[in-house]
Amino acid sequence: MTEVAKLAYRERDNQLSDPRFTNIDLAKFISKSFAQELLKEIPQSLINMKLSNGDTTYFAIADKDGNIVSAIQSLFHPFGPRIVVKSLGTPLNNRGSYFKFEGPNKLEPRKRSLHTLSALLLEDDEGVFAALGASDGDFRPQQHALFVSNMVDYEMSIWEALEAPRFLWDGEKYLSKKATKFPTMKYT
Repeated sequence: MTEVAKLAYRERDNQLSDPRFTNIDLAKFISKSFAQELLKEIPQSLINMKLSNGDTTYFAIADKDGNIVSAIQSLFHPFGPRIVVKSLGTPLNNRGSYFKFEGPNKLEPRKRSLHTLSALLLEDDEGVFAALGASDGDFRPQQHALFVSNMVDYEMSIWEALEAPRFLWDGEKYLSKKATKFPTMKYT
């Protein structure tokens, strides 16, 4: 949809104006054949992008005594490796798929794989002031850095930092995300 929107806005800017001042070939502009021409401009690699599985859950809990829990759980792929710890009924995750055959993250006995799972507690001189977590795999550390930078460098409130746009890099291209507001949430 983003690529379609880019093309639509380009054509709007190149063709549309007040009809008293511009000849607009409206029949062409709204035709399926023109849309198909434009779609050919979108790289096939973007058309066939697969959505990742949403499997990460983050939560933070604080009590009246100031105890704070920041926790994240993820299987990494649907149902993890389909191995369950019988005594707990807990499925294992697939983070072992991050291992390589060479380099510092190479597969070795009893070694934990590099991964991006992180549940943070932010602390200043007065103690812990925020718990932070995010989903989105390799975007997670970038979102954490943006959030902390928004609060520390730009002196945003927690809510302003959460609602600020996010600019992320997926290794090939930059993405921009507008954070979602949660209207049912009570902001205090």
